Amino acid sequence: MTQDVEAGIKKIIVENLELDVKVGRITPETPLIDGGLNMDSIAVLELISLVEEEFGITVRDEDMSVELLGTVGSLAAYIRKQLENR
Repeated sequence: MTQDVEAGIKKIIVENLELDVKVGRITPETPLIDGGLNMDSIAVLELISLVEEEFGITVRDEDMSVELLGTVGSLAAYIRKQLENR
């Protein structure tokens, strides 16, 4: 499950967001915003929307935080938790 969630996030980032990045360069420690993928607020919102659609979850407004969007790994952990709680 861990690999599937992270692979899904990577695929969404590479295939849907207009970022100059390759799948192999994205790790669980890759920052989404600062110093990593340097996503702007529009890209972050698009990522969240695509993640919700891909994994069938809802990211609650109150969960949107620097911690959640810190790295690919932190987003993956949140998704796994949401999937477990269904």
